This record gives sequence, structure tokens and C-alpha cells, in this order.
Amino acid sequence: MEELPDKVFVPLGRRGFDPIPLKYCHVCKNRSACIKIVGKESSEKQEGNSILEEIDYKATCDSCGETFYFRVRKIYDVIDGEKRLITATINILDDKKNDLGWLGNF
Repeated sequence: MEELPDKVFVPLGRRGFDPIPLKYCHVCKNRSACIKIVGKESSEKQEGNSILEEIDYKATCDSCGETFYFRVRKIYDVIDGEKRLITATINILDDKKNDLGWLGNF
């Protein structure tokens, strides 16, 4: 769980960003539930000077027993051989890896 941030940020138009907690069960919505990361798959694609890194974290909830995924997409720009992070987004996926929506950026 150390690789995932504690909070993601959702834009509020002209009012800035609102931090929302990430590390809770997104199935039963139990904010005090303990979730465990039980698997990780990653892939990387390069197009020109940009790199898209996609990581799927498989999570299970101790409270309801459901399985879901966090999908992290990081976009890097390569300048002088050095990777520089441009943006990172997190989506939530169900147990069949159907995208349920965007959670926020970090």
C-alpha cells in the first residue's frame, strides 16, 4: 500500500482541488475497512518522447471480502534521457477489470 498515495485530488473548477481518501473499500464504502493489496500488474508503452506506465493493483476488503482494482496511469516525458512525471491518475475497476470511474489525480 506504500506505492499508492493516501489521498487523491479532484478538481473543483475554479476553487482548487479537493483531497479525498483513497485507501478504503470502494465496494462496501466502509472507510474503516482494512484493504490489502494482493497483486500487481504493470505495463509500459513508449510513443516518441512520452511514456505511459499503467499499474493495476488488486485489492481485497477484510470487511466485505470483495475484490477490486486500483488502476494507476502515469505519463512521463523523457527529456535528455530522464523520465519526468507529468501526471498520474487513479481509476477504480471491478473484479472483472471493468472501469467504474476516475477517482482523482496525485
